[in-house]
Amino acid sequence: MIIKVCGMRDPENMLGLQQVPGVQWMGLIFHPASPRSFNRAHWPASLHSLPPLSPLERVGVFVNQPLAAVRATARNFALDRLQLHGDESPDYCRELAAEWPLIKAFRPNQSIDWANVAAYGDCCTHLLFDTAGSQPGGNGQRFDWSVLQRYQGPAPFLLAGGLGPAALDALLAFQHPHWAGIDLNSGFEIRPGLKDLALLREFIRAFLEMRGASGPAVPLTAIPAATHNETHTSQPTSTSTP
Repeated sequence: MIIKVCGMRDPENMLGLQQVPGVQWMGLIFHPASPRSFNRAHWPASLHSLPPLSPLERVGVFVNQPLAAVRATARNFALDRLQLHGDESPDYCRELAAEWPLIKAFRPNQSIDWANVAAYGDCCTHLLFDTAGSQPGGNGQRFDWSVLQRYQGPAPFLLAGGLGPAALDALLAFQHPHWAGIDLNSGFEIRPGLKDLALLREFIRAFLEMRGASGPAVPLTAIPAATHNETHTSQPTSTSTP
């Protein structure tokens, strides 16, 4: 199960994430409108000069940016993967897929065109299903996971949107043959861009241990959607862009 922690920005926080067992991917947001946007003003040195972040892969998150800008940022910050969280077309994705593994985000609802989603299967290693809202991501709410019953692949997906400590039981009950991981962000923040590493550590430990020990999951239709912001022990942050 892939664990991605997104919206990282603080240098010590980023390095500390290496010590949280179970985390494989670290998301850096390169969307200027986001309060978690990562740039040289937050960390003046290129990531090339940092101590190795292994085993964390660096995932750069972009929203409707020109191809040239995405390529330049990906090379400058030595990104391992790219996540496209806007309205990027399959052709746009294929341009980047020649150089980097891609994650394409979608915001499923009852009227989503799953044939359109499937069109990204040949250029994206993973999809990410997030909650629709006023912003591209980071809206702090869960969507109705039962809509995913109609997703038949082929690409594996990460589940995102309002995942915090209160979502643990629902995650343990969730099942889907193409489910590959979870994306954690605002539900574990002290403030935008600064994660509560102790809270992340405990949640991930419980999630991985209980997933390994759990029996058969309940059907998707038995999992209610959360229509409220997740609560957690850290200081809450406002809902916003990714």
